[in-house]
Amino acid sequence: MTPRKIRATRAITVAAAALLLVACSGKAAPTTATTSAPESGNAAGFPTATIDGPAASLGSRSQTPSSAETAPNPDVDTAPLLTTTPPAKGPLDKVTWNLWEGEPNTVDPYHSADDKENTVNSNMCETLLAIQPDFSIKPNLATSWDNPDPLTWILHLRSGVTFWDGTAMTAADVAYSMEKNRTDTTSFYNYLYGRVASVTASAPDQVTIKLRKPDYLFIDELADYAGVVVSKAFYQAHPTTAGTPDVGVLCTGPFKFKSWTKGDNITLERYDN
Repeated sequence: MTPRKIRATRAITVAAAALLLVACSGKAAPTTATTSAPESGNAAGFPTATIDGPAASLGSRSQTPSSAETAPNPDVDTAPLLTTTPPAKGPLDKVTWNLWEGEPNTVDPYHSADDKENTVNSNMCETLLAIQPDFSIKPNLATSWDNPDPLTWILHLRSGVTFWDGTAMTAADVAYSMEKNRTDTTSFYNYLYGRVASVTASAPDQVTIKLRKPDYLFIDELADYAGVVVSKAFYQAHPTTAGTPDVGVLCTGPFKFKSWTKGDNITLERYDN
């Protein structure tokens, strides 16, 4: 198991039409960790999530703040702005998210560009690079990359990565995943490949990207779904139905697609490899 796999729970269920996303660990929650729901939920009738602690302030936008605007507010003025949550203290039996925008249209990462889809997919499908809270770009499924000339990028891939069906992630999978973004004009990320001429598996653990024109921003885009990696065999077997409730998706991330009951829930299970 590589460091990029951060394990906290056993399964995630996402309930649709103000969906709930639920993660289950398969283990009992620690007796010291408890959760509770308010007597009444939100307007849609679903339970709401509560984060203990004061809220963060974005500050005032007026150039000449009034005395009321500058007066200390104990609810918002003293809290730090957090970029991540504290480390888990132990396994949880279940985690639930309410997808406030409603049911996702798909779990196909190529057609996911909204909160409701990406809230689910970000737990399943990984990218070649990863953006950090300070906006720096770090390795992920690619461990390093070279730019030997203005028209070439070479990605060196992480070894030992597997898809949820146990098959190894190969350079062929990575090249296919990137070429799908480049050639599929319905992909939300197709436009980011405007200067890319080709993507090929140049070695068992290496992918070479050839550009039509220099594009020094392209490499950073691989931290988004422009750099998502899916199973080539799975997508070739499901060319028009990948991402649908009956088919799902096949990626390498820490949670795997289990089921999708339309109008009710999407369930993901923890992937331990």
